[in-house]
Amino acid sequence: MKRPFVPIPDQFQLYKLRRTETNRANGVGIGNHNASRRHELFGIQKVIFSLLLAGSLTTGAVAQEPKITGTYVNESGGTKVRLSECDAGICGTIVWMKNPVNDVNNPDASKHDRPVVGLQAVTLKSTGSGAYTGSLYDTESGKTYAGKAKFSEQSVELSGCVLGGLICKSSIWRRD
Repeated sequence: MKRPFVPIPDQFQLYKLRRTETNRANGVGIGNHNASRRHELFGIQKVIFSLLLAGSLTTGAVAQEPKITGTYVNESGGTKVRLSECDAGICGTIVWMKNPVNDVNNPDASKHDRPVVGLQAVTLKSTGSGAYTGSLYDTESGKTYAGKAKFSEQSVELSGCVLGGLICKSSIWRRD
């Protein structure tokens, strides 16, 4: 007896058959396929909306930089500097010293007789997020350094650098 010819399905036909059977088992038939897709897209939209809402709630907190103007005391407690807004951005003027001295270490000999109290020793510009860059004058060495400042509610961390930032020294001044 001769057997009837039965074609062997190729892989694509098997995939199509399995997909159709799976869709029917999951309740996705004619007309329901788009409903499943819409449900999936709606879920993605909910996730995106939640992320946008969370982002907008935290943006308000991040956007508020701490108030930086005011008087700060250095780590030793021997010098007070008042930071205020100026044309350059933020300027810091020495307003008090425990032991007032003249600017004897300044490389310009004509400035050796001027008092250090009253000198503008800090000039900063905002780089965003409470961070600033500028110049810092060290009255003890008479040198001006490239500097950075990072402000918090009660303090400022200042760092002065030489050699393009390879060697830095930091100090934290607290709000007076």
